[in-house]
Amino acid sequence: MFGKRPGRLIAMSNHDKCPICKKNEMEYFIYENLSEVHCPRCGDYYIHRDIIMDIKEMTFTSREVANISGYIYENKDFIINKDNLYMLKKIQSPSFHEKSDKLLIGLEKMTEYAGQYLEKDDDWLWVRISWCLDDKELNEILSFLESSNRIHRDSKSGTHRYKISPMGWLYLETIKKKNPESQQCFVAMWFDDEMNEIYENYIKKGIINAGYKPVRIDQKPFNDKIDDQILAEIRKSKFIIADFTGHRGGVYFEAGFALGLNLEVIFICRKDDLKKLHFDVRQYNFILWEKDSLNKLRDSIQYRIERIFGKGNYNPN
Repeated sequence: MFGKRPGRLIAMSNHDKCPICKKNEMEYFIYENLSEVHCPRCGDYYIHRDIIMDIKEMTFTSREVANISGYIYENKDFIINKDNLYMLKKIQSPSFHEKSDKLLIGLEKMTEYAGQYLEKDDDWLWVRISWCLDDKELNEILSFLESSNRIHRDSKSGTHRYKISPMGWLYLETIKKKNPESQQCFVAMWFDDEMNEIYENYIKKGIINAGYKPVRIDQKPFNDKIDDQILAEIRKSKFIIADFTGHRGGVYFEAGFALGLNLEVIFICRKDDLKKLHFDVRQYNFILWEKDSLNKLRDSIQYRIERIFGKGNYNPN
């Protein structure tokens, strides 16, 4: 459930169908600008009032519903608006192994102590966590995690209680830590005079303030092909920051390469350039910046890095 209410409550209903899955009755709260939805299948989300009729008239396949509900689960307090409505239909499905990793990470978040059994008492929660179509697909993933010794089923109580096994805890460490000793952040962005100033005074400083070393490829000496150097630096990095302002093809490539390595990518973009984003990246949680509030960009970068990785140890002095 949501926390603080988004304004004055106008009306509520328990009988309307969810506009995404079109099947389940939902709790529906109408405010001045937003409608708040609690659907047992799709989860908790907001809809901007301007596009309520649009989303009600849209049809979503079962796989699209699974992808949307998984995305909503991972992006709390998500607001569906005119800028992201059609992006939701384009979200790509994770692979089977990516779904199993998502479920294991989700179980870790629900676990208070090692050895705790978790009850699968919510018909849809674990389905949402793993981006599954339904309980049948979820059971395939549970069977895989059990057979690979990453979870253990409580045989005394049937099939509805699971805990993360010692091997599962070990596997979680491997998938969550890429280049654990690295203090480097690779920055992918448009090489433009105005952007150079923003990099030096705000992006770079935000990274350093978080305790990490910023690396931008045009500022490193190299003798090899620039593509080889870019890939090598990304591989050495703990994470990357990708600024999509200007929509350079290289930024899309470098962000995709990092994601393929399972590196964390922090997505940023100038706010007035957001509408030009390719639909493949619109589902990510962007840090948006404006020219008249660049200190906020610097601080947002610092806080996002620290929230994900904690404070780093890099000191340029």
